[in-house]
Amino acid sequence: MPRARTALAVLALAAVPSGIAASGAGAGAGRSVVLQDIAFSPSRLVVARGTTVTWRWDDGRVQHDVRPRGTPRFEGSARRSTGTHRVTLRRAGTYRYVCSVHPGMDGSVRVR
Repeated sequence: MPRARTALAVLALAAVPSGIAASGAGAGAGRSVVLQDIAFSPSRLVVARGTTVTWRWDDGRVQHDVRPRGTPRFEGSARRSTGTHRVTLRRAGTYRYVCSVHPGMDGSVRVR
């Protein structure tokens, strides 16, 4: 049975479109998004319910923020150039967000 599960996990990851990071960890595990080069990296995540997402500023003195767009919503961050912002996403859905400082800097977390 372990081989069958491993094969299924590999197939599931292969089905994730390019540019999207999938979380293979269970609920409660953490995932990170880096704010660097005026971009969120990765810009798209797929995670399990209960996952804590951490946005980490790593763009020198360039200021960014994380602002939710649409529903479901989560608590956004203040504008800054250093530090982290953590949110635990407990509800299924696609959480979209932007940096209000830089047009076109956007991302999303799909929670399953």
